[in-house]
Formats: sequence, structure tokens, C-alpha cells
Amino acid sequence: MVNWLEYWQRHESYLAAKRDYLRQRFDDSGDINLDLVWDGERHNPNAALTAFRHFDSASVVERLVGERPQTAWLISYNLFERIHYLLVAGFDVYGNLGHQFNTRLYMDYLRMDGEFNFLMLLPRQECEKKWRHWYRDAHDKVREFIDQQQLSFDQESGINYLSDDPMQELLAMLRRRLGGADSSKYRLQPESTDYVERQLQRLTHL
Repeated sequence: MVNWLEYWQRHESYLAAKRDYLRQRFDDSGDINLDLVWDGERHNPNAALTAFRHFDSASVVERLVGERPQTAWLISYNLFERIHYLLVAGFDVYGNLGHQFNTRLYMDYLRMDGEFNFLMLLPRQECEKKWRHWYRDAHDKVREFIDQQQLSFDQESGINYLSDDPMQELLAMLRRRLGGADSSKYRLQPESTDYVERQLQRLTHL
């Protein structure tokens, strides 16, 4: 926790610069819309990736898989580059515990950056509600960091939402925009039995 807080202090200057840039770049609320999301030329499967977490490991597949994810990221080129140098170019598989801890520490911040980028597309009130739900069991200092640093960007999304479930509506918009990035590979076939569907529904609640 001490290391997390020390890095937090150094990370504050980056977030302040990011907020200033966003306020200048998106001085009109209409600027924050789906045009910010790369559509993969409507055929590139890497425009969207789905990560499945398995306790202490994870797997990633191309395209959008499943219905409603627990969380979502919108990765900018800057963020993608930082993730690459952390987890690929600069990662030492034989590193000691300190290296592994620092990797996890830095990845916490990168994850929050990606989540915040995604939530910017939601209505401001919904954005704050999702943040607090995702971090509902977090340490008090983590919640303080989120409130002071991430939620201080107050620009409203330029997307017009029609339903009372903006998150689900946004996910549906992204599926339409990404076109070929949506995947049918893992969907149940029409001949699936009711028994199979019931068992899979049980798995979703584990």
C-alpha cells in the first residue's frame, strides 16, 4: 500500500496534464462520441478484444464475446504503448517478487486509465455510478484517488442515450460500429438444448 501511494503522488502530475489536454481537446460536449473509437475498418478482429479472467490468470480472444462485460476499457495508442512496454518489452518472466509487484502496481493505474476512457462515453452521472460500483470494496485511499483524479473531468458525453440503461445501450452501439469485430464463434448453435442453456446460465452466476 505504501508503494501504491508513493506512485500515486508521481502519477498525479500525469493525470493533471491529461485532464488539461482533454478539456482543451473536447471543449464541446459533442466531441466525445463514438467517432473516438477505432472501428477496425469494420473487419479487423483486433479492434475489440475480450479478456476472460481465471482467478490468478487470464486469456484474451479476438472480437467481442459474450453479452455484458463486468468492466470495459477504451485503449488509446498512448495507453497501448505503455501496456506493451510493461507486459511485453519490459517484462522479466524470471524477475523477483519486487519486479512482479511493481508490474502489478503499474498495471493498476493503466487499467484505471482504460476504464476511465470508456466511461467518458457514458452520461456523467452514469460514469460516476459505474466507477463507484466497480470500486465498491476498494481501500479508502483508492476511492479517494478515483474521486479526486479520475472523476474531476467534468465534460459531458455527446452521445444521445434513449434508454434507462446507458451501459447496455453503449455496448450495443459499439457492436454496430465495430461490425466485423463482433464474434459469433462462441455463440450457442440453434440446436442447443434447453438443458445446455440452463447449465450455461448457472455458470454465469458463479
